[in-house]
Amino acid sequence: MSLIKPSRALLGAAIAAALLVGGGVATSAVAAPAKQAADAKRYPSSTRNEPAAKDARTTQAYNKPINDMIKTYQDPSKNAANLALVDKILADPKANAYDKSFSAQIGGLIANKAGDNAKAIAFFRQGLDANGLDNNGHFEMMYNMGIVQTQSNDFAGAAATFQRFLDETKSNSADARYLLAQNEYEQGKFAQAAANAKIAIDGKPDAPDNWKQLYMLSLNKSGNSGAAIGEAKAMADKNPNDKKAQMNYAALLLDANRNAEALAVMQKMRAAKLLTTDADYRNLFIMLSQQDGQDKAVIDVINEGLASKVLTQDGQVNLALAQAYFYTDQEGKAIEYFEKAAPDAKSGSVYMNLARIYWQRGENVKAKDAVRKAQAKGISSDNDKKTSAQILALPDKGGSTVILQKKK
Repeated sequence: MSLIKPSRALLGAAIAAALLVGGGVATSAVAAPAKQAADAKRYPSSTRNEPAAKDARTTQAYNKPINDMIKTYQDPSKNAANLALVDKILADPKANAYDKSFSAQIGGLIANKAGDNAKAIAFFRQGLDANGLDNNGHFEMMYNMGIVQTQSNDFAGAAATFQRFLDETKSNSADARYLLAQNEYEQGKFAQAAANAKIAIDGKPDAPDNWKQLYMLSLNKSGNSGAAIGEAKAMADKNPNDKKAQMNYAALLLDANRNAEALAVMQKMRAAKLLTTDADYRNLFIMLSQQDGQDKAVIDVINEGLASKVLTQDGQVNLALAQAYFYTDQEGKAIEYFEKAAPDAKSGSVYMNLARIYWQRGENVKAKDAVRKAQAKGISSDNDKKTSAQILALPDKGGSTVILQKKK
């Protein structure tokens, strides 16, 4: 008898969802403005011509208003007044470049904190265009604009901003390089993302694991699955109790059709008690159900998940148990779970499996009842249609039986 098995595609989607980076970018916080004169030059290799020191100061008209804004820009109750001041300065032809750039920088921070990222980006762009700050302030504002663009899912704009930052500062900022890679990944530019993620990692000996995960995923998406799996294995071996590292490794193995290796990783996770969600147990029992000779393991995993109240009992779980009990010659339990699974099935195929078991047992009335329920849900395969006709033609008592072949 051929039973319905859960598809591999379902498992692939479930595990892929556990990947850390693929579902969106994690952005840094926007930095507060730096003090102009006191800071050491952070971008000594930049070829940008900084404003002369005598020009890096406010005009007399805006000296006090800007100083007051600096003192109050983190006070939400002052937002309206402060943003109105920024708009006034940016529109005033008598304001100098420093007035405009510095006030725009503060305005961008206020708008971002208030949740108006579009306004924040506009302020930052106006501040950069005014070109009134020293290199520290100018490039800090550029970096902040890239972060806010990333927060706004403007991945192309953010990537351009971080590329500009790297080009104009001539710096080896690993953080900026990583953010560039992140935004390239979100645009589907996986080869570029992999290259820049690698530069970022090489430039930061203590690079966090999520940087390495971005590199790994970018490699895989760009077609270099072998290298991606190597990176994932290294991370998994280094962090045996890190669930995300183990799940990433299993997912990449599965994506490369190295199913036995992926299953081994999931089984190690179970042994280490790293299966903590419904999806974790579901992934494992589906993988097991697709392997010959693993039916007892399917039963054990499902029952463990149910007993721990981590796994939810639903039609998919009941169907997997029904199949596994059938293939381990526990016909009574198989019937029990086919009966539970059939009402949740989208078609009549599960009821047809149940009908075949009843037919084999000579329980023709129950077999016919299962066929009628299958017909109500819909029968599509020619084999099921033929079998249903044979069963409905049986006498209610006794009569012909069929020997079912237990083949997956």
